[in-house]
Amino acid sequence: MKNLETILKKEISSLKKKLTKKDNPLAIQIPEGLKTKTTYILDLLKEYNPFLFVDPCYGACDLKDTQAKDLECKTLIHFGHFPMGKKHKLKTYFIPLEYTLKDQEINYIVETITNNYPNQKINLLTTAQYLKNIKNIKKKLKEKNISLETMQKTERAEKHMVLGCDCSTVVNQKTPFVFVGDGVFHAKNLFLKYNKEILVINPITKTNQTINKNELFIRQRYGVISSLKNAKSFGIIISTKKGQERLSSAKKIHDLLLRSNKKAYFFICEEIKNDSLLGIKVDCFINTACPRITYDDYKNYAKPLITINEAKIIINKEKELKIDQIN
Repeated sequence: MKNLETILKKEISSLKKKLTKKDNPLAIQIPEGLKTKTTYILDLLKEYNPFLFVDPCYGACDLKDTQAKDLECKTLIHFGHFPMGKKHKLKTYFIPLEYTLKDQEINYIVETITNNYPNQKINLLTTAQYLKNIKNIKKKLKEKNISLETMQKTERAEKHMVLGCDCSTVVNQKTPFVFVGDGVFHAKNLFLKYNKEILVINPITKTNQTINKNELFIRQRYGVISSLKNAKSFGIIISTKKGQERLSSAKKIHDLLLRSNKKAYFFICEEIKNDSLLGIKVDCFINTACPRITYDDYKNYAKPLITINEAKIIINKEKELKIDQIN
């Protein structure tokens, strides 16, 4: 990829045209991929006396606006993501660090799609960093008689974007999926949600792979559900992260559990860690925060971690497994 420092310098230069003395001090949030550039970013913004959060940042759902305000910062700069439509506690700038693909990288994407889905319509999805390239990719695909499925803009995502916990931009799930990006985390959410083949194209390394249907994952989740058929007590975890707090959903499953003669308790946390849950006497925990914690990290917990829908299956309020999403 183009030198990251070059992209950061350009974006911060544009940002500084919007900043004034009233934005001093600044608070800064970065994703894990920028950790090696922390001091570089701080040096570029040093005249604003910046504070940089080093906690893991999982997306715009994990905004530190409340904490920044508590630290008496005047403005928050959030790198790596688009806003999610939430109200903020202080002035906030989102810098997604968009990357412009080179002609040879675009051509690789088009060639790969053409070889796999000739003369077809496809769902083309990507992340915030590559979103600006969709228009150019679409134009070149049209020359190959390949069209793009209609997408919808949502409160949390732009058209053609997929988040790690939200596929709601997809309109027609029957159309083949192609994901363009430099990792599989976001693509895996499509895989989990729709349980179908996903073509993943990395334009930077010029490699691609196909993620196939995950029947093993489905069997594993039903296995967890089956093991809890006699569960009597449930700990409902509510996140304090701005975009992951689903209090309303937590209250609804709490009421359903009580009406099903189960015990249910609310537990609040910012980070869901096994160490924080040890010693709590419940049969399992219901995660109402990011669903990927349940699906990707379940082995890290001493007690079963399930979703709201899985809890409903246990108490016979649902029959079919539905993949949890935040949207």
